[in-house]
Amino acid sequence: MTAKTSNRTNTGVKVVITIKSALVRETAYIGNGYGLKGSVYIGGKWYSVTLKTSSNYWRGTTVHTATINATVLGLTSSTTQLTGIKFKVERTDSNGGKTGVINTTNCSNISIATTATEYYLSCSNYSSGNNWHGASITRNLTEGATDFTLTYSQKMMIGNNATSEIGAFQVILTNGTGANRKILAGLNIYKSTTGTKAGLGLYLNGKAVFNTGGLIDLSTENKLNTTTITKNGNTVTFNVAGMTKQFTDDDITDLSVNEVTFTFTKYKDKTPLTFNGLYSAKLVKNNVKVYNDIPNKFSANDILMADCRNAEITLNGVSTPALGAVGNDWEEFYLTPGLNQIGVAYSNWVVGGYEPTMKVRYREVFL
Repeated sequence: MTAKTSNRTNTGVKVVITIKSALVRETAYIGNGYGLKGSVYIGGKWYSVTLKTSSNYWRGTTVHTATINATVLGLTSSTTQLTGIKFKVERTDSNGGKTGVINTTNCSNISIATTATEYYLSCSNYSSGNNWHGASITRNLTEGATDFTLTYSQKMMIGNNATSEIGAFQVILTNGTGANRKILAGLNIYKSTTGTKAGLGLYLNGKAVFNTGGLIDLSTENKLNTTTITKNGNTVTFNVAGMTKQFTDDDITDLSVNEVTFTFTKYKDKTPLTFNGLYSAKLVKNNVKVYNDIPNKFSANDILMADCRNAEITLNGVSTPALGAVGNDWEEFYLTPGLNQIGVAYSNWVVGGYEPTMKVRYREVFL
């Protein structure tokens, strides 16, 4: 097992852990039915990854590689090493035995950088106000873009245990300039209450088309990073925090975006978010009409199963790990004490009569 650190901030550091597994002889193997999970204890938390599913086998000295990404928080400027790291390998099948098992083992310390190397655009002084207020930055486009894709990367989260922080991040794409401009498309992520969740508002042609509170996690290990807003004719597609929302309005078909504005705000005299900034932004103008014919991955009567306990995807009973590598973070799915909501959705282009039948099976266990 090897590990390296990157993206040191004032409060934490990201760690990339690589686990390489291999047998010692060409004739050795671990066959079907044996599942293995590797776990690393770092920063006071266990991180796990599937090493071997029960539907495949290892044979010979071929190296099998798995990667774990971890974020260790609560550091000080004088912290130079991560200590107390442990590693273990457990069985995920029900066959029992000790094949492949590694008991909890202490690991060497990991050296980390001592200075911050992470920078982004944010508001250094929100001043004062009786409502939402803060800073904004606007960029004019030399030529308007009727069809486009805006991609931006942000950092938005509360500080350690600072659930009372209040703040918002907004991006506005406008048609026209100055006093004559109007919102073509827009996105607003707002945290207006205590807790770790923020609401999401989406706008199209000057109107709110979606607004739901408590939808986006702003805790210190949230998945909010890169977002895209795409306009193609009369359709605008938002991809944010792992969610895709699509809306149509015939009145925007020939409208172009002329300005892009980002805002970073707080509410009244409330404590603002510890992190609320923009890493980068890029708008690409699509000069031609493009149609992407994406072939179906599934056929009628296919059975797709996501086993969150063993971090395994199967299609018609056959392990298909490629279907799990689509950025859904389903390996991290778990229930928390209290009320849980589990949602399942399918693409909006599915025609009537071909809708998939979905089942969710879960067991509540509170420790």
